Amino acid sequence: MLTTILVAIVGVVCTELVVMCSSSLRIAYLIVSVLFLLFFVFCGLPIKASTLPNWLSGATEISVLRWALQATFINQFNGNTAVFPDLGSVSTYDLYLDLFGWQDNGMWYSVGVILLNIAVYKVLTLLSAGIHVVRLKGGRKFRKDENVLLSLNKLV
Repeated sequence: MLTTILVAIVGVVCTELVVMCSSSLRIAYLIVSVLFLLFFVFCGLPIKASTLPNWLSGATEISVLRWALQATFINQFNGNTAVFPDLGSVSTYDLYLDLFGWQDNGMWYSVGVILLNIAVYKVLTLLSAGIHVVRLKGGRKFRKDENVLLSLNKLV
């Protein structure tokens, strides 16, 4: 439940960042769709992390879905011998984690990585908003509009 809420928050914050950096909403819709598709592709379910080339292996580390799925899996199935029985010296739980390229760092480690992603996306959004405001501020000038002043004087 916690990871579901955190992934929803990551989605909102990441979408805010994309919208703030995009020149139009159409481009933002396209970028958000592609970004979440990439998050899914690199989460470990469709493509195992160890099968990726070295230059692309870091993409699995920034996939928020990977950390959410890993945290949920560890929370639900760690120590559950009814679902993952030990076969002698072989732990089927560890084999299943290895199948998707996940590590048993603990649920709270994965939640911490998700919170770190939220913080990074929010800071980047605030920086992008600040840059946007500074860029607009240079072109805006506050001056008296003579036509408005004349029309106000006529009313009085």
